Amino acid sequence: MSDSAPKNPGEPDLHPEEGRGVSTTPFSPEGMTVTPVAPAAEEAPTLRCNRCNKPITPAEAILTPTGYRCRDCVNAQQKVFDTTKGFDLPLGFLISLGISIIGSRLTPYIGFFTIFLASGLGLLIFTLVNKWIKHRRNRKLRWVLAAGALIGSLPALVVLALPSFSFMLRTGNPASLTSVIWPLIYTLLITSSVFAQAK
Repeated sequence: MSDSAPKNPGEPDLHPEEGRGVSTTPFSPEGMTVTPVAPAAEEAPTLRCNRCNKPITPAEAILTPTGYRCRDCVNAQQKVFDTTKGFDLPLGFLISLGISIIGSRLTPYIGFFTIFLASGLGLLIFTLVNKWIKHRRNRKLRWVLAAGALIGSLPALVVLALPSFSFMLRTGNPASLTSVIWPLIYTLLITSSVFAQAK
């Protein structure tokens, strides 16, 4: 009796000389269609920077009021306008933070006048910061001042919001949230006011 088991019609042959248990099947490329893929061609420079005369592609070009420029020249030009010194941005943040905190304590008592308070404090923050840093400029200044105003307004908002939400959950009465309206408006207005003033 032979020890070999009957072979299934679709099972590949096993060749002991090529490794025990390794199956090999013949491969024929006949009937296969191979489509060559050409590498993507790089975009040719068709423009020149009007500052350094460097050849640039349309994708690299940045349109300025005086014509097309390369990214290096645009970045170098923007750095010219960043004239702030080391502590100018932290100082601006602290001034914005402090004024915003003081104003947020008044919102529960002045109601509708919160609108004028927030707008006025936004202008005050920018005026004081601009004076302290001696009118030096920075592209990040508006973001720093807005962050200080936002963070400074949040403690008073959270202190009022947590009891109001807790009371609403216990009683199911949403009227308790009215105490949060003016602090929330203050947060939105003072942040947007500072951001707009420091543009």
